Amino acid sequence: MMLGSAAVVLAACAGSASSSAGSSGARTSTSVEYIDSLNVGDCFDQLSSTPAPASGSSGPSSDTTIQIGNVTKTDCATAHYGELIATRNNPAPSGAPFPGAAALGNETRTFCAPQFQTYVGTDYNTSSYAMAAVYPTSSTWPNGDRKEECIVHDQNGQMLTGSVKATHK
Repeated sequence: MMLGSAAVVLAACAGSASSSAGSSGARTSTSVEYIDSLNVGDCFDQLSSTPAPASGSSGPSSDTTIQIGNVTKTDCATAHYGELIATRNNPAPSGAPFPGAAALGNETRTFCAPQFQTYVGTDYNTSSYAMAAVYPTSSTWPNGDRKEECIVHDQNGQMLTGSVKATHK
């Protein structure tokens, strides 16, 4: 597991673990996880974040760049902040120079947009959800961090209940 922080661009469009059986008999769990350890379809509560340095901001002025590390993984059936919908390893080879936050943020958002449509079932630009692109920082890149992630969350910061998969919202 790569420890450190990742940058996330939040764009608005138009630890310890415990588990138990819920009332439906389904297993529910929450755990503090590093963002890179989540799997597609995992839901999580608020990001633990700090503002990124000014040099880390990228994209349109409506985007906000923050650095994140840990999230609290939770059952999608319970209220949660967001859901991981896609991941990939950036194709840049080990030893490649850091491309810069703006370029990497744009590249990750370009990857995430079609992933959003496939997972949610509607175009990002007409969705009631917002998308966040998570990508390595200049301090994690030299250590081989190439993981890029796509997150869906509510446009207005409200908690989600249930998976966003195939909701067509």
